[in-house]
Amino acid sequence: MDKESSDQEIVPEKTIIGIDIAERSSGHLRYAVFIINESGDELALYPLVGHKRLMKYVRKYKPSYLACDNVMELVPSAKDIAPFCSSLPPETQLVQVTAISNSQFRPLSSLMRQNKIRFTGRLNPVESAKGCAFLALKRVGCVLQPFEDEALIKVSRSRSKGPGGWSQQRYSRSMDIAVQGVFRTILQRLEEKGFELDSSTNPAKHGLKQGFLHVYEPFSEVSKIVKRGTWGNAQVTLSRPNRDSLVYIPLQPADIITTPSVRHIRRLIVGVDPGTTVGIAMLDLRGNLVALESLRNLGRGAIIKTIVKQGLAVLIASDVKPMPKAVHKISSVLEAQRYTPQKDILVSRKNEIASLFDQEHGKKPANAHERDALSAAYSAYRLYESLLKQVEEPSYDLSFKEASMAQGLIIRGFSIQEAVQTIYSSRISSIEEEEEETIDTEDPVFLKEQLIATNKRILRLDREITRAEAQIANQTMYNAELLEKQDELVDRLDSLEKSMGEEKRNYRAELLKDRKYRLLERDVSFLRSQLMEERALSLKLRGEVTELKQAIWLEARSGYYPVKVIKKFSRNDIVYTQDKLGLAVGDIVLVVDGSGAGPKTAELLIEAQIKAVIIQKGTVPQAAAKELIEARIPLFYAEEGILRIGDVALIAIDVLNDRLEHAELEVDEYHLTKAQSNIAKIVHEHRDDGKNDL
Repeated sequence: MDKESSDQEIVPEKTIIGIDIAERSSGHLRYAVFIINESGDELALYPLVGHKRLMKYVRKYKPSYLACDNVMELVPSAKDIAPFCSSLPPETQLVQVTAISNSQFRPLSSLMRQNKIRFTGRLNPVESAKGCAFLALKRVGCVLQPFEDEALIKVSRSRSKGPGGWSQQRYSRSMDIAVQGVFRTILQRLEEKGFELDSSTNPAKHGLKQGFLHVYEPFSEVSKIVKRGTWGNAQVTLSRPNRDSLVYIPLQPADIITTPSVRHIRRLIVGVDPGTTVGIAMLDLRGNLVALESLRNLGRGAIIKTIVKQGLAVLIASDVKPMPKAVHKISSVLEAQRYTPQKDILVSRKNEIASLFDQEHGKKPANAHERDALSAAYSAYRLYESLLKQVEEPSYDLSFKEASMAQGLIIRGFSIQEAVQTIYSSRISSIEEEEEETIDTEDPVFLKEQLIATNKRILRLDREITRAEAQIANQTMYNAELLEKQDELVDRLDSLEKSMGEEKRNYRAELLKDRKYRLLERDVSFLRSQLMEERALSLKLRGEVTELKQAIWLEARSGYYPVKVIKKFSRNDIVYTQDKLGLAVGDIVLVVDGSGAGPKTAELLIEAQIKAVIIQKGTVPQAAAKELIEARIPLFYAEEGILRIGDVALIAIDVLNDRLEHAELEVDEYHLTKAQSNIAKIVHEHRDDGKNDL
């Protein structure tokens, strides 16, 4: 298939990519890539691509399976498998088609022949890639799972406090409060969704230094609610817990990998302290310590497998009441009885139990998690101790294995008599059919033969019991895997339903948006028509105001004299009045504020040839007043008898005449004094010239 044309194809919903190494040079690998859909139709073939190009196709097609014959062809070492799986799309699983289990593998060519996938002679890279794709389509091989499908959330400070100084305490307090606030917000969001989780914190004086959440829900669902990154002074990290070892999960349910059989499965009392660090303590039914450990970031599936490796859990215990959800679910998967104390076990009592086991077994809890788990298991054992020891009395004539089974029944709710009677009933007492003949039962030879036959039956029954117990353990692990798969399918269904609901909401939102747009257009048209009406009304009112001013002007002529108003003795206000009302020869103007005038400003009024200037308030500077007097324009002050109407004012005629007459007299006196001064000056200069001539 042509490479360029294939890049333009529409990507199907579900695909499978098969790969094989085509070329290796200078440490760089190139791959043959074969892509099919789930109907088996070929979509694309790339004979020679690099690692970056391969990952580009993986992100483009988002295949259900990325299939290979050896996972080490994709990563340099086993420790790089987990980071590589993290880089794949969430819907893509890494499959090794040649894996039967984590320790059993078959050649690729043999698997292709068995599944009738054609190839010619020795396999070339393209045929190998094609074989991997079609084998994965036929569900041959194992999915590599380095992670538990759970989520770990850590909330911490986003930066360091620094080396110290005056502000260090303030910075520390601010960051601790921010960490506490973000941690509570995330916890509230997860609890609102009903997610099952465990939490632990590292408290500080004013808040939290760190907060940890172990969420027992699919990582894809948790990542939709919690986003990694910086939230102010707090930093949120989101990751998946690593499994204790790489797990190979067969694509075919019939190929479920089982654990190796053990000779005798111990019945256990298990104490569990859940959290980011999980404490596990296991006791046998005689109170002996079987295992005590604490592990970080351990998923529920890994906890169950850790317990099953040691034996058959008949009682799961917690040190607090009520039992945490995580512990309750573990007991449900293992089908074990549950124990919780009447009230939370005190720390002093836990320390006593830890000291007791240190003295008797030489095993001391390494931390508080192991101590809490051990105290839970020991408290549960003490509740049943007297009943369990009674079963071992010689009067019941039970072997160690039978006594262990009877003790398990007692913990499950049987009385001692019912448990012992059940063990008696399970003994097979049938004797092989013999020919009817008279036998001397006292014959030593006969007794020896009977003893040998009985021993053989006992050995056979022991083997059957061992096989049955191994099958129980295997079935328990298989049930755990199925429950996890069921949870994944339920979560997937919920996700699809949520996605469908989101699409419906988006469609409704689009309809509402269109409807709102039409309503807004109608509102805009209505507002435009109103604006036109308001503008027309405004023009009409302006005309009426002008007419009103004219009417006031004409009416006031009988007792008042109209004058034109200049708000301030400035160039701008004089020009404004000139443009709006006009300044004609013989006009009288009223200056509301006379301060700030200058000679140049006065010249504007002189050029207009006005009759007089009235100042209502403020004092006209001497220079400006002199200019007006020089031009024979009277200037006087008047505060009373003036009525202002916008740009027009009315002044009482008697006030105007009185003030104007005084102002005109002052102007005449000024000019008379000036003329006399000039004459005296001329006479004085003439006399001085005459003296000089003599």
